[in-house]
Amino acid sequence: MVSEAQLVTNGSITGAPCANSGINGGNAAGWSGCGFSPDLCCLTMPSYVASSSVTPVVSPDGGTWLGLAALGECAQTTITGLTISNTYTLYFCGACFGTGTSIYNQGPSLPKITVGASAVTFNIPMTASTWYRYSMTFVATAATMTLRCEHVTGSVSYASLDGFSLNPASPCGPIALPIELVSFGAAYNKGNKHTEIKWVTSMEENVDYFEIQKSKNAIEFKTFYITNPKEGLAGQLKEYFASDDNTADDGVVYYRLMTVDKDGSKSYSPLADVKISGAQGKFEIFPNPASRTVNLRFESESDEDWTLKMISREGSLIQSYPLKADVSGTNNKIIELDKTVQGMYILVLSNNKEIYKTVLIVE
Repeated sequence: MVSEAQLVTNGSITGAPCANSGINGGNAAGWSGCGFSPDLCCLTMPSYVASSSVTPVVSPDGGTWLGLAALGECAQTTITGLTISNTYTLYFCGACFGTGTSIYNQGPSLPKITVGASAVTFNIPMTASTWYRYSMTFVATAATMTLRCEHVTGSVSYASLDGFSLNPASPCGPIALPIELVSFGAAYNKGNKHTEIKWVTSMEENVDYFEIQKSKNAIEFKTFYITNPKEGLAGQLKEYFASDDNTADDGVVYYRLMTVDKDGSKSYSPLADVKISGAQGKFEIFPNPASRTVNLRFESESDEDWTLKMISREGSLIQSYPLKADVSGTNNKIIELDKTVQGMYILVLSNNKEIYKTVLIVE
C-alpha cells in the first residue's frame, strides 16, 4: 500500500534570518543540524558565496530553503503520522545554483536523502535558475521517522533543497512525466541513409522503457525502436541515441519519444519532423502483431544472403534466421514463430552492406 498526505515537519523550511549555519542557529523551526553547518537560504543568499553570481530564484513555495555544501553538511527533521509497514512517497524540490567557478558552486550537486532504511543519492544538474522535482519511496518502521538530508563530500558543489512533503498536491509534488525531458531531436544522415535520433533526460522516475515512434502523417505512429533506461543516479543527465535505418520513403517523417512508466502509464515528447530525400532500402513486416507466422518484405540489390535476428527488449538474441534473396528488387519471405513467446521484439535484417530494424509484437 502506498500512502500519502501525512505530515513532514516544516517541509517548506520556513525561517529567518537567512544565514550560513542558519539551521544550527535555530532559524528554521523543526529542523536541526546533523553535520557541519547547514544553511538557511533565500533570495539574498541563494548560494554558498555572494560571488557565485546566480540569478535569484524564489523557492517553489515562495519561502526560504535548505543549503548544503559538499563538506558533509547535514540537516534533519521528522515525519509524523505514519502507519507502520505502509509505503510512502516523499516529494521535494532540489536545485544546484552557481557559476561553476566559485568555491562549492560547481555542479552537479549530490545530496543524499535518508528515511529509515531508504537512502537515495540524487544528481542535480547545475542550472542557475531552475528547481527540479524529485521523489523517493520508503517503508514506515515507526509512527515518527527522521528525514535526513546530507551532501556527499568531494563534489565541490552546493545543494539547495525545499518543499519536502508526502502530499502529491504540494508545490514539489509529482512531475507531469515519468521523466524530465531536456531535449528530443532527429536528423536525416543522407550519406548513411538513416535517421539519427537523440534525446536527453535530467530526471527519470520509475521509467520502465522508451519507445521511438514514427509517422508519415503525424497521426498514426509505429514503434521501431525500444530501449531500457540507463543505470545511474536519480536526476543524472543521460543521453540516448537511436537510428532509423528503415527510411525508404522520401518526404517528411515525424518522430516522437514514448516513455512507459512501471505502472503502465505513457507520456510523449513533442514531435520532431525530418525531411528525407534520396533514401534507399525498405523492410516491412505484416501482420503486426503476429501469432504463428510473420511475412517479411524487403528490397535487395541482388540474389544475396541475408540474416534476420530476433532480439529481446533486453538485447538477448532469441532466434536467427538465414535468408536468401530470390531476386534483385522486392523479396517476400514467411517466418515461423512457433517457438517464440509472447512479447515485443526487435527484428534486425542485415547483409554485409545494409541493416534494417523494426519492432514485432507477438501475441
